[in-house]
Amino acid sequence: MVAIKEAEIPSQSTEPAPKIAFISGHIDITPDQFHQHYSSPLETSVAANHNFILSTAKGTDTLALEHLLSHDVAPSRITVYIARPTNPRKGGPVDVEKYTARGLRVEVVDGWHTERDAEMTRVSDYDVLWVRPEEETRVLYGEKYRAGRISGTRKNEERRERLLGRGREAGR
Repeated sequence: MVAIKEAEIPSQSTEPAPKIAFISGHIDITPDQFHQHYSSPLETSVAANHNFILSTAKGTDTLALEHLLSHDVAPSRITVYIARPTNPRKGGPVDVEKYTARGLRVEVVDGWHTERDAEMTRVSDYDVLWVRPEEETRVLYGEKYRAGRISGTRKNEERRERLLGRGREAGR
């Protein structure tokens, strides 16, 4: 019988895969609002060595990407999700190179932002988001305000709540 020394056995990592944070938010967020609502949760996630997914929307997504990169998060820990509309004449080109050139990972989802966001909820562990209160929204949009409109960010929050069994369809 041959004895195998412990050092000769290939090591198998018992480390769990890093959690994945889905960052989403409003396109019309100010830098001050971003700092107030996102900086601390993002720093907690960075310190925990989590990975991040976000989309290509202006506002929160753009600010979050720059925040992560400026806080030394390796680009390989960030995945950008891009929606590819099923009718390309109604959507812009898929600009994968813009992100891969920066070392970021890219996932392209066939469909619109709703399908993209649903996929991002599915593959992530938790959300980093802020839903603007109704009264602030009313003031921000003035005459253009639409009562009853649900923001994409709120839809993301509701989707996670349903997934966790805490949403309206779960008797809330």
